[in-house]
Amino acid sequence: MRLKILFFISLLLLLGGAAGWWYWHVHTRSKIVSVPAELQLDKVEKTHRIVLFVHGTFGSTLGLLDVPSVMRDNLRGSLYAKTARSMRKDNFFFSSQPLLHRGLVPFEPSFDVRESIGFFAAYPIGKALQTVFEQRATPDEIRHYYSFGWSGLLSQQKRRQEAIRLLNELNAEVAKFKERGITPQITVLCHSHGGNLLLNVGALVSILRCERLSTVTGVENAAALEELKVSLARLPERDVVADFKGQKKLDYRPDVPSWNINECMFFGTPVQPETDFAIGSSLFESMYHCYSLADRVQPSDWISTSRYYSEQRFDRIEKLLNAAGKKLPQKLVQIRLMFDRAISDDGKFVSKASLAGGGKKFSLWNVLVGEFDSKPLDEDPTHKEFWFLVFSKNIDQHVIKPLPVVVFAPCIIDALKPSCEHVDVDLNIAHRGEALCFEVADHKKGSVFASHALSFDVVHRLRMAAKMWEADADFLAQEESLLSQHLRTGREC
Repeated sequence: MRLKILFFISLLLLLGGAAGWWYWHVHTRSKIVSVPAELQLDKVEKTHRIVLFVHGTFGSTLGLLDVPSVMRDNLRGSLYAKTARSMRKDNFFFSSQPLLHRGLVPFEPSFDVRESIGFFAAYPIGKALQTVFEQRATPDEIRHYYSFGWSGLLSQQKRRQEAIRLLNELNAEVAKFKERGITPQITVLCHSHGGNLLLNVGALVSILRCERLSTVTGVENAAALEELKVSLARLPERDVVADFKGQKKLDYRPDVPSWNINECMFFGTPVQPETDFAIGSSLFESMYHCYSLADRVQPSDWISTSRYYSEQRFDRIEKLLNAAGKKLPQKLVQIRLMFDRAISDDGKFVSKASLAGGGKKFSLWNVLVGEFDSKPLDEDPTHKEFWFLVFSKNIDQHVIKPLPVVVFAPCIIDALKPSCEHVDVDLNIAHRGEALCFEVADHKKGSVFASHALSFDVVHRLRMAAKMWEADADFLAQEESLLSQHLRTGREC
């Protein structure tokens, strides 16, 4: 009898252990917490660089759950805000873009940490970017990688609030460097509305530094500036929020920063009058605004701006400045990105579809909105391809997939540096022989005048390493059920 009891107890323990193992591996897979990197500042004699990723709107389609609230820019208590807040905590949605938890999160780029600390795409994307950085002739530079996580809500008000938080966190982080006698270089890479968040940071800094963003009538958005000034006036001092929890600890009046952003790069940022004027801020030393004609998302945000549409370029400001006999700031370079264009005999970019006889197609759509080449658009980067790991069946036929364009930010900058007087360009990313080439021409009217090459062997190795991060079908199948779960959580809150 005793042996039977011991047998059943052992069997129960065994089944309990198996159930625990199953629960851990199935139910907590998307709840593993990313491991922050420790800041290493022991090599003060070297150049240090902060490399910061700022993601865009998170779950933007959820805004359709309550369009009136989004248009009024009052999301407090809305189903959209509560559902997005629940989703924002689920690591499942961190598996394809450089997105980590809320706030300024340092991380150590790597291709081989998925199994140990979770399925976070920030690690391989960061590692690929780090490898591209290492191809530069700057061996003495030490780079520190960060992600700034925010609510991602489709809201001007929220982006202003998050800009205050980002400014306070950067002030604190730069102070750690300066305590060791280090003045770090800062590179910020933004996707979509992450760029507008950063532009709000620029406007905040200009207010704190008491500087005008433009003397030309109509360039500064008076309403947006007043909103920022009111937000600043309402903020308490730092010691008042010391006991607050979460992100509220960052809601205090920022100090005037003693640093600038040396390089900032925007990918697919919707250009809106609420923030476009902030390009004049002294915070930004060099600005690279990347857009693509195949990006259907960038110009489609009509819901969170007073203008009811967003632009791909800074045309509003340029027209006002031109009328006053001035130009856009020289530090701003507008870059139309393209993939795999051929080069004609006179040195101009030509779509391969056009060379193959693919002409303009007649259709009712073309009659209504004007003719356009449908095939060449497929050769340009999409909104997703700027920032996300993108896996597809024809991946081997693509020039950089599954890697996002942001990985090659250093190459884009290096291609433009020898010709700093060109501020409106087309840039083609193409595979030429044993190199990935970044070819530059004046926008719409020029032939190729500059090029930067990266060994295609390096690109191939990065692509193979990134392929190891492709999510399997079982993992991806969770998305629909998770969306339903978070929507249910939003309704119950």
